[in-house]
Amino acid sequence: MKKGILKNILYVFLGIIVLGTFGCTQGGELQSLLWADYKVVGDGSGDQMVPSLTNTATGKFSANYNIELNSMTYTLRWANLWVNTGIKDTIVKAGFYSPAAKGENGTAVRSIYIPTTKLLNPTDSTTYAIAGTKEAFNEKEEADLLNGKWYYVIHTKKFPNGIVRGQLSASK
Repeated sequence: MKKGILKNILYVFLGIIVLGTFGCTQGGELQSLLWADYKVVGDGSGDQMVPSLTNTATGKFSANYNIELNSMTYTLRWANLWVNTGIKDTIVKAGFYSPAAKGENGTAVRSIYIPTTKLLNPTDSTTYAIAGTKEAFNEKEEADLLNGKWYYVIHTKKFPNGIVRGQLSASK
């Protein structure tokens, strides 16, 4: 077999493990089925941005992190992204940042996947998993995540530095 085929088989196998380990309820909170060592959450708002923004945009992050599998399955919801201006805006990206406590800025750690069909919606959500060889957490990232030093930011065309920020906290 070719090396690429074996790699794809490995990714499929890892995906099956992740999907078998975690489940979610449609329209509800992400639910852990097995082995979820930590629940990671973070409510986002404009006033958490540094510097702070005054707006009604919100975010809600919910995840299960598994230390043994070195994987996190998450849902990110957002709402009211352009209520204040009344003019349509567009999400251009979202990402995780670290290390930083609340009120501090960190550096980009990785992108948050948002399907292009959801980029224009002022209220929507995305569900995704961080797992596998390329996306797995290294020791420092894991320590920072579990110690509340990660946050997420949703960026739009009108707010390229971010419109919503949510500090993440993990609990066993």
